[in-house]
Amino acid sequence: MNNEIQKIIRSGFFVVLVLISGFFMSHVALALKVALEPEQVASVALSQNRPQDEMVLGENSLGKITIGFVGDIAPAHRENEFEIKNFFAHVETHLQAPDIMVGNLEGTFSMMGTPKCDESISGCYLFSGTQEFLDEITNSGFDVLSLANNHAYDYGKEGFDETKRVIAQNGLLAVGDKDSIGYKRFGDTMVAFVGATSYYWSPSLIEIDSLIAQIHEARENADIVIVVFHGGGEGRDFTHTPNETEWYMGENRGDLRMMARRSIDEGADLILGSGPHVLRGMEVYKQRLIAYSLGNFAFSGTKTISQKDILGISAILNVELLKNGEFDSGTLVPIQITSQGMPMLDPEKTALKMVQTLSQEDFTYTGVHIDENGGIFIPAN
Repeated sequence: MNNEIQKIIRSGFFVVLVLISGFFMSHVALALKVALEPEQVASVALSQNRPQDEMVLGENSLGKITIGFVGDIAPAHRENEFEIKNFFAHVETHLQAPDIMVGNLEGTFSMMGTPKCDESISGCYLFSGTQEFLDEITNSGFDVLSLANNHAYDYGKEGFDETKRVIAQNGLLAVGDKDSIGYKRFGDTMVAFVGATSYYWSPSLIEIDSLIAQIHEARENADIVIVVFHGGGEGRDFTHTPNETEWYMGENRGDLRMMARRSIDEGADLILGSGPHVLRGMEVYKQRLIAYSLGNFAFSGTKTISQKDILGISAILNVELLKNGEFDSGTLVPIQITSQGMPMLDPEKTALKMVQTLSQEDFTYTGVHIDENGGIFIPAN
């Protein structure tokens, strides 16, 4: 069963039709027809200036939409790959719960093109996964994969384009290209995805004119505009979000607070971040949520990313937005990454404590509050 059908069923109209007493069998048949033909949802009229080739999901009958997000998913070469069957089984129900599930693909699904470095040399990291791992990602519930990160061009433009192609072939939306905006419609809500990073293949989060231009275009064509970015320093020493430009290994990795808030000023509704490989705090600005980093999430083999100590502390973010883009509610599901790269539910709930502390230390009055059950609350002041 594909993601679109699953999410149509979850939206509730299938169950409602089945439970109607009159003409029971005809309603079941109608529900099955809609479920098996999701293109029917696409017949909802769009204004002339809206994109006609967006991906279509289920029905949004409550006037709200739930967006899920996780951090870095790093694919490994076949010869380095772990056993990946049912790779996301322990968290699958949480990945399938949101209306639209988004992840940062920290790598490629292609070895076409020219590798950016010689892998035999220490310090060269090339991430390229197998079709089997992409299938695991697809079947677990993901809808959107961001390529706005530093490993998207591990095999150059040819590898980047091939990765976009195979992702689309699997029925998912690839976003983060400097030349395009990703659109996905859930029911009557059009959602636009704009990527941002410090590298030339995506809109820049440093010289942000190109990012702002895409936000403006997306604002004209969508009800909800989401920026998915990759930025900041990397590693254990970069859990805090400074109120200034971050530098890492000689690279300008952006002034993330400035970028995120300016993006909201210009029309974005939700800012989702990755890059540091560790969790960071969250804040609410103009009733819009900014998640500065969801850290790591999964890696399919060796020679990818580390899960040691806080690098293995992760979370699944769920954000419910009102139709006007304002934050309505949210939850954080605490995750621990195993030595085999698999995300597992964390009974210690370490991520909740970590994000709560960082949100208060870094943002004070605008920082969110995380309760013991993972509920995300807007600060009172």
